[in-house]
Amino acid sequence: MPPKPTRAGYAPPPYPKVYLAPALVLLLGQVIVGAAVYPRLPGELPVHFSGPGTVTATAATGPLTALGPVLVGAGVLLLLAFSAALVLRTVPEDRLVDFPDADRTPLSAFVNRPADRADAVTGARSVLLTAGIVQGVFALVCAAVWFPERVGASAWFFPAVLVLCAASVLPVIAVRLLRRSGSAKQVL
Repeated sequence: MPPKPTRAGYAPPPYPKVYLAPALVLLLGQVIVGAAVYPRLPGELPVHFSGPGTVTATAATGPLTALGPVLVGAGVLLLLAFSAALVLRTVPEDRLVDFPDADRTPLSAFVNRPADRADAVTGARSVLLTAGIVQGVFALVCAAVWFPERVGASAWFFPAVLVLCAASVLPVIAVRLLRRSGSAKQVL
């Protein structure tokens, strides 16, 4: 179904659902694994780790303790998916002539408009790729909470979380840098 045109006949580009799929698959995997391991979890779960993987705080096992990272990850995914939709609905610079009052609003100075429809799609894709990487971070956090002796205490856990957190900003930064060179549309 094509998007409904807004005023002045501008119709936002279609939502790039394929780019949302990896994040949804990771979230679904967290829900399935969480439901499977919940009955076998110990009486206390780790809720904080130090840098080398030592458990520094625990809490009684309950649905919110065990599935808290999944719920927070779902909330972050919802926020990023909504942000991608807003990027698509932002009127691009090349269509501002159809909206004479768009740059007169008090918040217009804070709007980073896409150059055109293709740039809006590229921006939305980069936000959704970021959502997938962030879901990878939440998958690691879930594994550390559910399997603390195998994952949370391992030497690779903390560096892996740091690398994924740093990588989560790369799609957006890459698109912003490539937008200047005009080749961003070819990358994504």
